[in-house]
Amino acid sequence: MSEVWIVKNIVLEHNHSLTTPSKVRFLPINRSISSTSILLFQSFSEVNVPVSQQIIYFSAQVGEIEHMGCTQLDISNICRDDRVDLKNYDVDLLVEEFEMNKSVQPDFIYSIVKDSNGRLKHVF
Repeated sequence: MSEVWIVKNIVLEHNHSLTTPSKVRFLPINRSISSTSILLFQSFSEVNVPVSQQIIYFSAQVGEIEHMGCTQLDISNICRDDRVDLKNYDVDLLVEEFEMNKSVQPDFIYSIVKDSNGRLKHVF
């Protein structure tokens, strides 16, 4: 069943002021980060380049900051997500190392305590 919509009334007045041209880039519909740019930000993050310097470099590459297509918060979130993934990977490596030690040395004992979200809390 298809629904048909009929426009009966058009109100051409806005109940708020429109976004200024200098702020349009902050609207979600105008923000996007290409996969290539994400890889660039991840590479910078891996070698500890601060987000502020990443923005300076990237805005110079695209011409000016208004053409970046993302905000500082977007870049910070990419870097944060990578750190979280890396922390999880480090925990996996630790558990793998402990299991190898346990198989070689039967008297090797360890214990891992996780929180309610399944994240590492303590290692004994």
